[in-house]
Amino acid sequence: FVLGLLLVFLFSRKLVLRKISFGLSLLLLVISLTSFLFAGHQKKMVYDHNYAIIISPSVTIKSSPDESGTELFQLHEGTRITITDDLADWREIRIDDGNVGWLKEEDIIPL
Repeated sequence: FVLGLLLVFLFSRKLVLRKISFGLSLLLLVISLTSFLFAGHQKKMVYDHNYAIIISPSVTIKSSPDESGTELFQLHEGTRITITDDLADWREIRIDDGNVGWLKEEDIIPL
């Protein structure tokens, strides 16, 4: 559409038609660029977040990726988490309230 309107702008002899086609081509170009930006943002939201669900009945979240880490808090089966990092069989997670900690990979299933 934008290309067609630009062709009308370039080859039209009527000033009114040239003004309308130029304005519409700019408007459609802005709408297209905005759509691409929103589509890219949506793709990033879908693919760049590593969500998972806790499948163990109860999981103790640790401060470091080892058994000797300080116990920070507990989460229960069905809690949705975001995986932010990994180290061996440990996953660093963040929950919706902003708390961050480590748990074993076997306690979660990725979405």
